[in-house]
Amino acid sequence: QPSDRPIARWLWSFGDGARASGVAAEHVYAAPGLYRATLRVEDDAAHPCNFGVSQRAVRVNFPPIPEAGEARSAAVGQTVRLSGAASYDVDGQITAWRWDFGDGAEASGETVEHAYGAPGAYVATLRVQDDAAVANSVSEDTVTVRVNAPPVPLFTAQPRPLAVGEVGVFDGAASSDADGEILSYSWAFGDGSVGEGPVVEYAWRAPGVYTVSLEVRDDSATASDSARLTIPVVVSAAPVADAGGDRLVTASEVVFDGSGSSDADGAITAWDWTFGDGAAASGRIVRHAYAEPGDYEVRLTVRDDSGAPLNVDDDIALVRVNAAPIADAGPDTLGAPGQELAFDGAGSVDPDGRIVSWLWRFGDGSEARGQRVSHVFAEPGLYRVELIVRDDTGHEAAFDVDEALVRINHPPVAEAGPDFTVVPGDEARFDGRNSHDRDGAVTVWRWDFSDHDEPAFGATVARRFDTPGVVTARLTVLDDSGALNNAAS
Repeated sequence: QPSDRPIARWLWSFGDGARASGVAAEHVYAAPGLYRATLRVEDDAAHPCNFGVSQRAVRVNFPPIPEAGEARSAAVGQTVRLSGAASYDVDGQITAWRWDFGDGAEASGETVEHAYGAPGAYVATLRVQDDAAVANSVSEDTVTVRVNAPPVPLFTAQPRPLAVGEVGVFDGAASSDADGEILSYSWAFGDGSVGEGPVVEYAWRAPGVYTVSLEVRDDSATASDSARLTIPVVVSAAPVADAGGDRLVTASEVVFDGSGSSDADGAITAWDWTFGDGAAASGRIVRHAYAEPGDYEVRLTVRDDSGAPLNVDDDIALVRVNAAPIADAGPDTLGAPGQELAFDGAGSVDPDGRIVSWLWRFGDGSEARGQRVSHVFAEPGLYRVELIVRDDTGHEAAFDVDEALVRINHPPVAEAGPDFTVVPGDEARFDGRNSHDRDGAVTVWRWDFSDHDEPAFGATVARRFDTPGVVTARLTVLDDSGALNNAAS
């Protein structure tokens, strides 16, 4: 029944062991849960029934538990799925999920997607709200999203073409990764061969233009964890030297021509010659004079325009420098028409071999072969007799020519003058001065008289005849040649 006395005491029990008194009381629960708060009121009557009790349930809200998920990595522009599905509320239910992606963008929903526009480490915040509508109805969790900066491949190689077989060094150690570290360096050399490591070496077996690529991979395990750099590498074909082949020469000065040398993918820029006698020269076409006959090894070394040190080639030509034979046609000769003259080339020599051919040209259209020959000239005159000798090399220039002058004498012409008559006792004069010699001079005039045994000599002579009769005077003249036909009467 209703109290008939005023309430004197208000006693509170909050269900967690805490108590208070007073018409009104405040209490802070230390832990969430469902509590039964009891109010006992008492009046001032000293009666066992001087109190009344009232209870109410107090639910102290458990805050929601947000679960934004594990940290993750992504590439720039890659869609990242973030899920708060693992979030829960112990004493109710979650009614809202709000995401802040850390780059100024936001979204709502249990599961959301977002693509970051730049690399970096972003802290995405998930705010969940439960249905209690109290101060602790909202909780936050964060997840780190690492948006990977792709690695940057960089490598160096020789700045010039390589030669076939030349070892090229490729250095990718300068490659970098802004937000992590590079885990692997993978190389491809364009011919099916590959390599690993920051610095590699490789030599190609054939000329060509090869694409060398370096792929670096970082530690992000994202779609952008690798990047590739390619550069072309020229492997130059070596030049081919051509010294012109072996040769036999007789001249001391020899022309060497390296024009037959070639380069398949460029141009030859240097021709260097060594001549086997200590001398050297440079140039596509060169001349060299050997001081001595002999066998010489001539080497031509060519280089091309690639700049590759190994792009050289040698060719060797064997050169035999032959000493020409020396012709000796013998001394000049004097003869007469119809006289058989002998010619002997035995004085000819070959310093480094032997003479195998003697050809005589007599100057009158006739020829003969042999070391010793004879010839009859039909007409008087001055003839240049050539002897051409060749040695045993067979080389077209291995010959020599010598000349001998052969004079086939014109006989003198005797002119004794006209017949004449004298008186016995008078002086008779004989004059042979009209005698002459076409190719020389008359040196002897001999007069033979039919009436006298002793000859007279001189261009002119005088006699007296004491007895009448006919006397024959014969004039014989001799020229200065000494030839068989040097006399005429």
